Amino acid sequence: MLSQDDATVQSQLQSEAEALTKDFWNTALPHFRSYITIAKCYRLSSGQSKDDLSKVFESVITPIVQKTLYHKLYLVAVGCEYAYFWPRDGDTMDDYAMDEFGAFSNGDLVMYTVFPGLRLTLPVSNDHAANPVVRASVTTKRTPSKVPYEMPKLFGI
Repeated sequence: MLSQDDATVQSQLQSEAEALTKDFWNTALPHFRSYITIAKCYRLSSGQSKDDLSKVFESVITPIVQKTLYHKLYLVAVGCEYAYFWPRDGDTMDDYAMDEFGAFSNGDLVMYTVFPGLRLTLPVSNDHAANPVVRASVTTKRTPSKVPYEMPKLFGI
C-alpha cells in the first residue's frame, strides 16, 4: 500500500508534476499570449513578463498535478480505475447513469451524448456500469411507438 509520507514517492511525484506542468505551460503559452495582448490593449495587464507568469502558473498548477498523480497512483495500487462511458444513439435512458440535457429532452431513448460520464471500476466487481461517479449528459427522444400521433384528416373525413 502507498504511504503519502513515503519521501521517495513524494519526490518522484513532485518531479513528474513539475515536468508535466512545464509541458502544459509550453503548450498553452501561445493561447495565453493572445489574452495577454488583449489585456495590454485594454490596460488590464500588470506588465508581468513571460517568466513571471510562468512562475505563477507553475506555483498554482504543480500542486494540483501532483495530487492528481498521487490519486491515480493510489487507485492503480488498490486495483481501481476510472473510465469514461459514452452512451450511444438509441440506448435506453438510464436515470442512474445519465442526466437529461436541454429543455426539449424528455424521452426514453438517447438521441446523442452531450458530455460523457465517468465511472469507477472496482477490482471486486464485474458490473462496470453500476458505479457512475459522474453521470453522462444526454439529450433524449421518445420511442417511436410512444409518440402521440393523430391520423391526418383527408378530404374532411
